[in-house]
Amino acid sequence: MSKNKKSPSNTRSAKSQGSFVYDLLVIGGGITGAHVLWDSTLRGMKSILLEKNDYASGTSQATSKMIHGGLRYLKNFELGLVRESLRERAILARITPQAVQTMGFLVPIYSNIERLVLKVGMEMYNALSYDRNANISQDRSIPKYSFLSKEQTTMESPTIKRDKLKGSYLYYDYLNINPERHTCEFIFSARERGAEAKNYTEVTSITRSTDSLYTVVARDKISGKEISFQTKSVVNATGPWADLVESLAGVEIEKHLVRSKGIHIVTRKICGDKTLVTKKKTVHISLSSRGETKRSSEPPTRNI
Repeated sequence: MSKNKKSPSNTRSAKSQGSFVYDLLVIGGGITGAHVLWDSTLRGMKSILLEKNDYASGTSQATSKMIHGGLRYLKNFELGLVRESLRERAILARITPQAVQTMGFLVPIYSNIERLVLKVGMEMYNALSYDRNANISQDRSIPKYSFLSKEQTTMESPTIKRDKLKGSYLYYDYLNINPERHTCEFIFSARERGAEAKNYTEVTSITRSTDSLYTVVARDKISGKEISFQTKSVVNATGPWADLVESLAGVEIEKHLVRSKGIHIVTRKICGDKTLVTKKKTVHISLSSRGETKRSSEPPTRNI
């Protein structure tokens, strides 16, 4: 989004300057904050969102663009989490079909034990997503997984390691075509329904008065002016910066968030129009995106 003062996202409403009381104030303009703003507005709440930089400028734009149902959580038997993720995946496909597309994920297998374990996981994933195509358009439907032979696997991915290769499993999730636009669509849709959203507005303090209202003070990073908001509730949707925002409200943090980062490398296509998932010490994902491949790795978690 532009920093232009004439941008609708930077319009300073008279509501913000007076004694107007919001039902909900959302801090953070990523996909989580954007959806909270949109959802609360549809429920009739008077809501406002504040973002200190561009919308979707943090975690929401630095992603692998996958909207998945949480297959990897099955190894810890987190069935509730997987079912919830699958349900939310289907909801996104229904309400924003223009933002997602079906993507095949190829998981190579190099041992019989690995094949058995993955078979169980795929069956569980399939069972938990029994309603995945309910009210979904045909071009956004998700097929059942399938097993590919060694020959079929190498046809899909000619560069794959062939030594001891037994075959592969092919399953499907969604690719988020443009996470930044997806985020902005929720914000703009909420604003069309009466919500407010302001970027380049950094929250500097949060206090709670005796009448159970919150006073949130923010700085307009364009004009340098200080703005005060009153609200009945505050949602902290700042992702990895959540503990820093909580400290603005005087909350004592016993355990600080441990931040991690991933690595994305853009290269030539590796696996055609499929996504290749491999694992040695860490998970590596080769994702076909916009005619090229984005390689993503998940290093050990650490502070950054």
